[in-house]
Amino acid sequence: MSRIREIVRTPHELGGEWITFIYYSEKIKPGTHRKVDVYVPTTVKPGNPCAVLFTMDGPREADPEIIERLSKEGTIPPMIYIGVTAAFFKASLEGGFDRTVRSPEYDGLGSGYADLLIDELLPDIMAELLPGYAVDPSPEMHQINGCSSGGICAWNACWERNDFFRRCLINSPTFSSFRGGDSMTVLMRKYEPRLIRCFMTVGTDDMENSSGNWYLEALSADAAMKYAGYEYRFMVFQDGKHGVSAGDPTIQEESLRFLWKDWQTVPVGNKGYPPRIADIVTIEKPWEETDCREMPEKTPCPYTANGRQILRDGKVMAELPGNVSDLTLSSDKWRLYAATPERRFVYAFAIRPDGSLDSRYAHAHLHIKDDAAVIGAPGICIDAYDRLYAATECGIQTTSQQGENNTILPLPGNVPCVDVGFDPDAPDTLYARAADGRIFKRIVLTRGIGRGDETVYEPKTAPF
Repeated sequence: MSRIREIVRTPHELGGEWITFIYYSEKIKPGTHRKVDVYVPTTVKPGNPCAVLFTMDGPREADPEIIERLSKEGTIPPMIYIGVTAAFFKASLEGGFDRTVRSPEYDGLGSGYADLLIDELLPDIMAELLPGYAVDPSPEMHQINGCSSGGICAWNACWERNDFFRRCLINSPTFSSFRGGDSMTVLMRKYEPRLIRCFMTVGTDDMENSSGNWYLEALSADAAMKYAGYEYRFMVFQDGKHGVSAGDPTIQEESLRFLWKDWQTVPVGNKGYPPRIADIVTIEKPWEETDCREMPEKTPCPYTANGRQILRDGKVMAELPGNVSDLTLSSDKWRLYAATPERRFVYAFAIRPDGSLDSRYAHAHLHIKDDAAVIGAPGICIDAYDRLYAATECGIQTTSQQGENNTILPLPGNVPCVDVGFDPDAPDTLYARAADGRIFKRIVLTRGIGRGDETVYEPKTAPF
């Protein structure tokens, strides 16, 4: 049976067509159903790849008249509009009530909801309702809008599936602690920036409750986007309430003009990398997938691991509160860094003249991916400045020699990272193994410690 049911087609007075239906997901969000509204404007023609605009909470964030007019002007490309409501679970027993899953879908971090839109809903729409039509595959041609929880949902779709979404309108976004959304403004600062162009609005009298203050969270997002170099515009409405600009045709038009400015010639970009990230990598030299099956051999370490135990010459020197996954010496050789996938810290020990270990403390504090299967670091390494690199599900997290977690370098496709190390024969090349077995490499601005190099390097930390 088709996942698209109860279809209603309605001609629009402008010449386009509304298509409304109920969607029953089977693969990505099994058991859910939701109402979907699709508008096909007159500027979209069969056989000509078009853009696509998704909006959360139905069709309130896009006006057919504006889409028709701006696409005829060439201000925006011809685009199909898809308004999607949050899903419900139907009661499974008599006397029960349907349950909305708006917060898990919209407020939840991770790629699950975006995956539903991209990999299930959109292909079904094009195959069953619009045969002969085509959506342009370029991520430059895809936008997503939302208000409140739909706002963080729209941002998160661009964040997690940047291979598909590059443009978003977010009204009163819920960067609050409903489901970890308050961490997003921190992650904006630490992650290597994605390619996102954003239009954000908020009211000074926006929502406030036990999970946060929406106005203050938006101010934090504004500062984070500015710091990280994103292309964005931020509008504050004095005395505006929650969702102050939702459905406002003036804001819809203004946002479309900003988000699609020079769309035919200028791709979505950013203004350069922020400090700490710019100390390590450049935009011009991204990750490259290699043909390697094995990671380069790491700089030898005199310590080995056996379960939770750390050994030297067969003698137990210390233990961790989880199984030891990797060990590496500091750049000045007197500290040992020890990782475990079972704890969120990479630990440090002092090495005494007799080789014994003491003074254990939690050195690197790691960010944990939502719904993480591995909370710690399977692999670690250091560079010549004693910057620690930890392979995690978020990507490669770096920590200064003082212990601050400064950056996160995601792997292509946001795949989890399980090992990291410098090439001892080419110390300016960083290697990373993904959880799916692929090995990536990247030329970096820092350097590892080369093969046979016994130099004692002084730890260095860039100014705050």
